[in-house]
This record gives sequence, C-alpha cells and structure tokens, in this order.
Amino acid sequence: MNYLCTCVKKYNPKSKHVRHIKCRQIKLEKRDQASKDKKRRRNKLGLKIRNPTRKNIQRENVSVTIPKRLDPVEQGDETIKSCSDIRNYIEDGGREIFVDMSNMTDFTLAGVIYLAACIDSKKRENHQIVSSVKGNFPDDEAVASEFVESGFFHGFKTNIKSLPPPKASWTRARFRKVASIKAAELVEFSEEHVQLTKLQKNAISQNLVECMTNTHNHARGRELDPSKNEGAEQWIAGVMCKDNEAFFAFVDLGVGICNSASVMSYFDKIKNIMVNYGQEKLVRDVFKGVLGSSTELKGRGLGLPRMMRDAKYGYLENLKIRTGKVEGDIVKMQFRETKSEMRGTIITWSASEVGGQ
Repeated sequence: MNYLCTCVKKYNPKSKHVRHIKCRQIKLEKRDQASKDKKRRRNKLGLKIRNPTRKNIQRENVSVTIPKRLDPVEQGDETIKSCSDIRNYIEDGGREIFVDMSNMTDFTLAGVIYLAACIDSKKRENHQIVSSVKGNFPDDEAVASEFVESGFFHGFKTNIKSLPPPKASWTRARFRKVASIKAAELVEFSEEHVQLTKLQKNAISQNLVECMTNTHNHARGRELDPSKNEGAEQWIAGVMCKDNEAFFAFVDLGVGICNSASVMSYFDKIKNIMVNYGQEKLVRDVFKGVLGSSTELKGRGLGLPRMMRDAKYGYLENLKIRTGKVEGDIVKMQFRETKSEMRGTIITWSASEVGGQ
C-alpha cells in the first residue's frame, strides 16, 4: 500500500503541472535577462538600438472647388473637370483633399452620384500613401439640407446650425456582383414614394441590371487582364424621390462606352473610315444596335438598344447619357461633342406616375 501511494504522489498530474509552470517561468526569465545583456553590450559598442516608431504621413494639401450647378450631363464641363480632379488626386495618392461646395446653389442627382463615385474611387496600387478627402456642404441652406440627407459624403461639415427639412428622399447602391438584388432594392425604394406601374418597375429593374452587368464585364475594356485577377471597375447607382417623381442615376468609373471592349472591336472593322467617324455617331450606333457585342454571342449586345425602346415607350423618362466626349438625349437621338472628356459613363432617367401610360 505504501508503495502504491508513493507512486501516485510521484506521478500526480497536479505536481507535473506545477513543475512545468516553474520550468517555463525560469526559461522566460533567462530569455529576458539575455535580451537585457544584449542591449547592454550594444550600448557599450555605441550601436543604435532599433526602436520602430510610426512615421507621420505627410500629405500634400489640395483644394477643389465645385461649380454653382453640379450637373455632369447637360453642359457639365465644369462638373466633369472638378470631379475628375478629385478622382486623379485620390488615385495618385498622398493628398489631403478639401472639396469646397460652398458656392453650389443647384444640382442634379447625376451630379451628386458622380461626385460621390469620384470621392469613393480606388487609389492606384503603386502608391502606398492613401489620399484623405474632407469638405464642406453648400452655404445654401436648402441645398445643404439635401446633401446631408443623401448620406453620400461622410466627413463633410456645414456651418449652418439649423437646416430646413429636406424635400427629397435618397438612397444608393454600390458595386456588387448580384446586380438583381441591388436593382430590386432601388426599385422598392422608389415604390415607397411614387406610384409606378408594373411595366415601369420591370423596365427600370431590367435596365439597372444591364448597366451593372455591362460595367462588371466591359468597364475596363481591353485593359482587363484575366491572368492578373483584376476586379471590374466599380459603379454607383442612386435614386432621389421628390414631388411624386423618382430620379435615377447610374455611374461607372470605367473606360466609357467609346473605349469599351464592344466598341473597340467595332473600331477594328472600320479602320478605313475612322477619320470621319466621331464619338457622337458611335454612341448613336450603340443604342441603335448597329455595333452588336464584342463577344459575338447570340443574344448579347441588346441591352442598350432595349433601354432606348423602353425610353420611347415612356418607361424611362428623360433618358440621357454622358460618356467620353459625348452628351445626349437617347430618345431624341441627339448627341453633341463636349469640351472635356469623361472617364466612365453616366446614364440618368426619371419615372413618374404618368409615365408608361
């Protein structure tokens, strides 16, 4: 019996645990002492002890002034330039950007969405210092109230203590692969404020999905290298409901229709007449369905022509576009060349209770 008791005490798990803790503690103390001795020897030799500290990030301060009317579609060269400057600063990196909206007195949904898209644009991979964006809201109380309500501009401030209630309701959707879900969310939001027919809702949802899908597949044109695992360019879509009318805007920050894969494939076929073929004619042919699709697959390249037909039926009212150096009315098929060139595409339309009747 005594022998058994002695064996039990000798192999008691608690005793082993205590011994393990003591051995571990002794090893840690020896390691700490060795580290101290090493630092002491380095000091005697006059060597600097490496002490990593966080470096202060130095950014260049730049300011961008937004024009009085924020509208990139109808005669919006000033808006395109201001927003493009912001996007370039962000992509280059290393900037402290201040966006001054103080003089703005008027805007369109397309302008707000395009500005928000440029502020949310991605920096280029070869720049490590990320740019920072801040700004102020317009001095006009009514306009400032709408911008605060939109919720698109985090970090922006206003000096107005008491703002009037906004007249519009806002929402937006950003890049996501499941385009149908985001399109449905935007349509549901518009239904809460405007009575729309089933045909209108179907047309709006279908065309939103078309815009989102086109951006995902073609917004980088032939620059997209499948071997580099590059993602597609981002898009932002938004809805603003006001006075029984829903305003829609879609913005992608890709290469634009004039430089997309489908258009470039058409360029290859008309090299001999390129001199007399302007961007206005090119965009017109895209919506007429003349160009087809770069994939040359059956059933592809029909989205934009269908959008034009839906607009003529009244399901997409006031359908307009801005891309490259082209701005125009898609229903009237009237396009004009602009002074400034835009990277990407803006498509905007509206929907009201009388539409599609």
